Amino acid sequence: AVSGEPIKGSVYIRRIKGGVLGDGVNSLIAAVFNTFPNTTFSQNNGVIQITGVGSRYIGYFIAVILALLGLFPIVGGIFRSLP
Repeated sequence: AVSGEPIKGSVYIRRIKGGVLGDGVNSLIAAVFNTFPNTTFSQNNGVIQITGVGSRYIGYFIAVILALLGLFPIVGGIFRSLP
């Protein structure tokens, strides 16, 4: 409701199914690489409400930036040194 997306009907059900499938695939990939599974959380709804931005393309943009930063060891060293 915060993002302006429908909360009833077939579009809503399709989005929920996609989210559950995404979590399942993510957990499967985590199991293959012998690590902990990650899940999505609804805390992002508060960020959407504060900023007014609910576009998934912003998430894709940030993911690309973080992937590129991961190619530089100095960036990883800075994050690792944070308490």
